[in-house]
Amino acid sequence: MIESVPIKWPEPPDTQPARALRTQAAPVAQAPPERSEAALRFEQLLWAEMLSHAGLEKSFTQSGGEGASAFARYIVEEIARDLAQSHPLGLGAKIDEVAARQRAAAPAPGNS
Repeated sequence: MIESVPIKWPEPPDTQPARALRTQAAPVAQAPPERSEAALRFEQLLWAEMLSHAGLEKSFTQSGGEGASAFARYIVEEIARDLAQSHPLGLGAKIDEVAARQRAAAPAPGNS
């Protein structure tokens, strides 16, 4: 018969430092700069094309017939809009930056 030997587990580490970290306020993340409607729409279209190219639109239409085919593009575009808002690629910000530089360089109306 095999004798059972009691197992001595190591003592848990002191958890006080971890608790102190959890109670400290997390730094507030800065909100991303506002993007223009054109920049948001550009990124939405870019996301929609990438999703379509990856096969998402085709996967919605595989077994749905004509009805699914008619609405698959709208579904992909809505997913793309959500992605453009929550995960911007940064290209829209570049569009806004270039547009702002062009507005600054253009003469003011009435000044020739």
